[in-house]
Amino acid sequence: MSFQPGSIGSRMPASEDTQLRKMRDLERFVTELGPSIAKSFQTTVDALTTQQEQLAGLLNDLQAQVDSAMSTAVNTGNVTATGFGHFGTDVTVGGDLTVDGALRVPSVPVTVLTSNYFATYATTDDGRIGHVPSSARFKQDIRPTVFDPHSILDAEIVDFRYTAETDLHGDNAPYIIGGIAEQFHAAGLGAFVNYDSEGAPFGIAYERLAVGIIPLLQQINRRVTALEAGPTA
Repeated sequence: MSFQPGSIGSRMPASEDTQLRKMRDLERFVTELGPSIAKSFQTTVDALTTQQEQLAGLLNDLQAQVDSAMSTAVNTGNVTATGFGHFGTDVTVGGDLTVDGALRVPSVPVTVLTSNYFATYATTDDGRIGHVPSSARFKQDIRPTVFDPHSILDAEIVDFRYTAETDLHGDNAPYIIGGIAEQFHAAGLGAFVNYDSEGAPFGIAYERLAVGIIPLLQQINRRVTALEAGPTA
């Protein structure tokens, strides 16, 4: 028996038989629908599993490429580094290596060199690192120097501490003996001064300063030799 919606009968609770029948119908519906729902979700689960496996494969490939880049030498072409790179092994570059930033060696290796070693310098023109040869094969327009060796006697030698060291270590920053580039320039010792790109005194070429002392030693040697020889008749 059915009742019209809104009637008093429609508001009466269903009989026990009706409730049992509805429960059986619901159980049958769930039982019949369950495999279909499971099958539908299984497709989604399988797709997600496949994507996860593909992503894991891509990550493994990427890690392998990174490991290869860290352990394989760069043999050809030029390399320009504008960011941060860490290499745990040897790196060989067959062309130019340009570093747009600081070049740091956290753990400086100490190798004892006893023969065939050269001083290494960096040019302020383009940042190249290399040796400064003294052989005549690399020179031209060679002539006796016009430098007055006595001007070296006007050089002022001082003790000082670098500002960066005092910023880092405070009063524990060490004192260093040396000269002041501006004072050397003012004393006419520009041949022993390195200048920056704007022409301002930047550093003192102490290795060249030793060469400038040779004429003084030669003059002293000649005077000593003459004194030892005594007056000529």
